[in-house]
Amino acid sequence: MKTTILTLLACLTSILTEAQCNEISVLVSSSDTTYCQLYQPGYFLIDSGYANVCFWEIITLDGEPVYSDTTSGEFQEQSSILFDHTVPLTDSMHVTLEIINEIAGISCLISDTLAWETEEILPGSFIGNWVIVGNNGGSQDSLILAADKIEEVGELIIFPNPASESVNLISAEEINSIKLFDISGKCILHLSNIHSKNYLVQVSELNSGIYFIEIINSKNQMIRNKLIKS
Repeated sequence: MKTTILTLLACLTSILTEAQCNEISVLVSSSDTTYCQLYQPGYFLIDSGYANVCFWEIITLDGEPVYSDTTSGEFQEQSSILFDHTVPLTDSMHVTLEIINEIAGISCLISDTLAWETEEILPGSFIGNWVIVGNNGGSQDSLILAADKIEEVGELIIFPNPASESVNLISAEEINSIKLFDISGKCILHLSNIHSKNYLVQVSELNSGIYFIEIINSKNQMIRNKLIKS
């Protein structure tokens, strides 16, 4: 009976945690032709919202960087960003927001499109604003904060994550090669002939934002994991 209750509580916690991320979306709080202010309500929707670390990344649909920032702390500091840009009104932008909360043990990923929209207020008279097209809710991942979980997971652990100086890659199988990609898919680092289950990668010179680390292990398996550079 006790085991059943604990299992039900674990399932309920998982459902509630998932709901926290699902309710978060990126919104436009103000904009003009060459600037935009984006807002996210994660401070109020995630348990221990004060512990959120938010990684914002805006790129063009061609993958060119527009703006990136990391916000955290109290509501005023973490919930919005304001940026200028030169993206034509005929184009759109891709917005990615990653919210890491180590106290809640979750990572929320929100991905959406920012586009210019016009509205006819009087016959022949139009106004325009940048708007979020999809209003997509966030998807949720559980954070793996302990390196000794590698045998249970059997994949690639990046620790610490987020990281500011260096990250330790821990694999159940020997790592043969490592590639690091930015959010646009560009490979910015390629290391080969590693032959170790543990490897330290320096990331101090990277800009803050979202990256992807890809390894090929001794079984010729490709494993990719997300890296947050703070």
